[in-house]
Amino acid sequence: SSTANEAFLEQIEAAHEAYEMASDHAIGLRESGAPASEVANEFEVKIVPAKLALDGLLLSLSAHAHERVAEARRDSVEHRGRIVVLVSLVGGLAVAVAGVLALLLRRILARLERERAALRRSVVALEQSNRDLDAFSGRVAHDLRNALSPLVMGTQLLRARSEWDEHAA
Repeated sequence: SSTANEAFLEQIEAAHEAYEMASDHAIGLRESGAPASEVANEFEVKIVPAKLALDGLLLSLSAHAHERVAEARRDSVEHRGRIVVLVSLVGGLAVAVAGVLALLLRRILARLERERAALRRSVVALEQSNRDLDAFSGRVAHDLRNALSPLVMGTQLLRARSEWDEHAA
């Protein structure tokens, strides 16, 4: 296609050169004082056909350019339609991915809330166990003090009595 375009442009360039040469020749004849009939003959025989050939090629170029523009517009509309479909598909995919991610996030958050509740129950149970253990150790200590108090008092009385006996002797 590019070689056809280059050949067509070369034809236009050759036609333009032929037109310019014919025009320059007719102008040269007129400036040299040639008779008007000879200049008119040059005009009719060379300039008019060269101009008509150049105009025909330029009209063909214009028609070709209009065809290419129309083709480009058709392609543009076709590509625009494809782009709209592609954007719609990508948008739909993005919505689907967002939905899946939202569902997964909701499940993860629910699981975390269940684990948090279980952890709270464990903390409450441990705190209650610690309170029960503190109360039990307090009772055991009280009971041991109560059981050992007579022994401690007995030793103190014995010690006091031995000191009194020593003083008395």
